[in-house]
Amino acid sequence: ILPDLTRLTGKYTISTVGFVEWLQFSVIDEEFYFRLNLKVFSNSHIEYLEPTVQQFQQQYRSRFFAEPLISAFGAYDSGLFFLPLVDEFRSQTREKLENTETSGRFIRFKFRQPAHGNGLENQGLYMIHYTSGFEILYRPAK
Repeated sequence: ILPDLTRLTGKYTISTVGFVEWLQFSVIDEEFYFRLNLKVFSNSHIEYLEPTVQQFQQQYRSRFFAEPLISAFGAYDSGLFFLPLVDEFRSQTREKLENTETSGRFIRFKFRQPAHGNGLENQGLYMIHYTSGFEILYRPAK
């Protein structure tokens, strides 16, 4: 569908909201994302050129002799966020989490109680915007 929509960009102004999985399609030319003014939402963002990311990758390779998967970045951030919180607040951790909003190195944490149900869910998202000016913008979603 993306190539079909891209053909219409010369005639219409198109803005597309899609799934983060689209960014992993190997058969889609990245130019389509820019031409479609694509916005996707993700609970994590990894800026591979940042020194903290490169340091994490190097330490991970040294310890595990492998490249870190995206899940390794998330697990690292989650550990840094949750372990001190649980250590300090123990049985009051859930109450402390409610309405907590912070960004780790790779994950955004924004805990809210869902409209229906118990517990909390992480609603922290980043918006990744491929602009028609051929820029990629990353910002926390509101």
